[in-house]
Amino acid sequence: MEVDVRTPQELAWKVRARLPGQERTRRALYWESRAPELIATYADPRSWPAKRCLRSGVEDRPVPRILDRAGVQSVVVVGCGAGREFDYLAPAGFDLAGFDISPTMIAECRRRHPTIDVRVTSVVGCDRHFLPVDAVVSSAVLAHVPPDEIEDAMRALQRIALKMIVLREKTRFDEVSDYQWEHDYEKLLAGWGCTHRELTDEGDTFAAELMAWERRS
Repeated sequence: MEVDVRTPQELAWKVRARLPGQERTRRALYWESRAPELIATYADPRSWPAKRCLRSGVEDRPVPRILDRAGVQSVVVVGCGAGREFDYLAPAGFDLAGFDISPTMIAECRRRHPTIDVRVTSVVGCDRHFLPVDAVVSSAVLAHVPPDEIEDAMRALQRIALKMIVLREKTRFDEVSDYQWEHDYEKLLAGWGCTHRELTDEGDTFAAELMAWERRS
């Protein structure tokens, strides 16, 4: 008898390839079900270490500086949730917009930031909902895009971003997971130049980096 040596993740990816619509719907329902918990969690940074979230405050100063040096004026925030990134981007004067897969998170974001254009959509296909802007910012979002969709997701972001893509994402993830994956951003952003890269978080099973990629002319 032939033994199937594929990992559970590889088998799951094959199922996703056959049923992309159903999988995306399931994933949207999952994040919507977690929205109240996530809103409460991100309102209390002291709880983040216990819940294995990335460290708070790391992006607040460097990200606006990185964007400003690149001449960025307009930004779309990927997976904006309840608006955490807007808290530090809005005072810097950027023209802001964003999106999230969860209607509950978007409703909370609109309550906190009523003047910012935020919409319900996923990363894949987000370029159908926004005109191009100078930059996109993503923090702890793309790690949740499965391997069979990450190329489509990154192409959508590259169609939106005229100048820059800023990521704070896990670049090493050793634990087996059905909702988090590490991706090769250098390969996914071939043709873009990396102008900033620093390690922001590291644990026994993961590492996260803050990266900025500029479009090459």
